[in-house]
Amino acid sequence: MSTKQRNKRIFAIVLAIGVLWGIWEWTKHRDAERAAEIKESENTIVGDTVVPVTLSDTAGMELIEIDSVKMLAAFQRAANRYSQAFLAKNAEVCAEYALPAMIKANGGIEKYKNKLNAYFARDPIVPDRVIAGPVERIGPKLDKEGYGHGWYCIMPVRRYVTVEGKQMLDVQHMAGQTLDEGKHIYFIDITGMPWEKIEQVMPDIDFLVKK
Repeated sequence: MSTKQRNKRIFAIVLAIGVLWGIWEWTKHRDAERAAEIKESENTIVGDTVVPVTLSDTAGMELIEIDSVKMLAAFQRAANRYSQAFLAKNAEVCAEYALPAMIKANGGIEKYKNKLNAYFARDPIVPDRVIAGPVERIGPKLDKEGYGHGWYCIMPVRRYVTVEGKQMLDVQHMAGQTLDEGKHIYFIDITGMPWEKIEQVMPDIDFLVKK
């Protein structure tokens, strides 16, 4: 092997070592940053979200099935935003998803938001995580002639809370309603609620609850 060839090989080896050392240093830096992010997030409330379905999942479906997928995604996106707002104790956003009947019964939007803020202030249990969804039941309210009068859904809400050092899971259910193809979506907690009370605020959901 000539001196020129030997020098080329040595240069290639040195270059490879330099590249590997650079990658190793970058990996250490990246891992350190990631560890810092994890440490910082340990005491941060996390709002988990469920990824909505997309229209790419509708190949070969009938129109009513495609509409179901659209509404399923709309309900899930709204539920994700609602659950994160609840964790953040954001009464402004939470109020957007309250049924108009509930707003009216509480004396208007401002009084309703004041009640939400009062609830957030006195609630001693702050969930570690809240996961709303995925949707368990969904469907349109159809009259005898087959015309739709809004879409409705039911989904679980999982609240993970730590009590005296032990993590506990509280599973609730909420119902969702939209009368304008997802432009405005409203939710109500139906956990343990008497059917008569649900009928008062969301009467058209009976077909879904009684399935």
